[in-house]
Amino acid sequence: DVCSSDLGGSFSLATSGNDLNLVYTAPVLTSYDYIAGTGNWSTGANWAGGAAPSGSGLSVTFSGAGGTATNDGQLASVKGITFTGSATGSYVLNGSALSIGASGVVNQSASAQTVQNVLTATAATVVSADSSNLTLTGTFDNGGFGLTLQGGSAVSLSTDRKSTRLKSSHLVISYAVFC
Repeated sequence: DVCSSDLGGSFSLATSGNDLNLVYTAPVLTSYDYIAGTGNWSTGANWAGGAAPSGSGLSVTFSGAGGTATNDGQLASVKGITFTGSATGSYVLNGSALSIGASGVVNQSASAQTVQNVLTATAATVVSADSSNLTLTGTFDNGGFGLTLQGGSAVSLSTDRKSTRLKSSHLVISYAVFC
């Protein structure tokens, strides 16, 4: 017995000539959880549910044992990146550049995390080291939007000054160690 709420989608009826068809519409995923260690973002087996993310405006989370996770051109834009409390090891994200939305980059894991990708903000962005240190080593361009660094652990922007751009807006530091 399968119920549409068990699958997360919906059923509808449609007619085609004299035929009555039952149509299932799958849900549109807006968040993907990377559960592998080292690997590429384009490999479906590295993600919960077995499908690699595609599209824009998605949130990506990292919940595995840590390792090097490479955005091999799979995504150009994300709403945000979160290292969940279930991430039991340190990740190093690298590869293709990303536009990043208001959800920013958040570390809820007890392990230190590093993002080496070039990041360009598309909205006011939060970078938060809630449970352990978070280091951004790639170019960061806030695109003229506000940037808030916060959390109980250290947030490090470890890029050269020529490549990190904080344009005509504000920087808020709250409860973070800025390195």
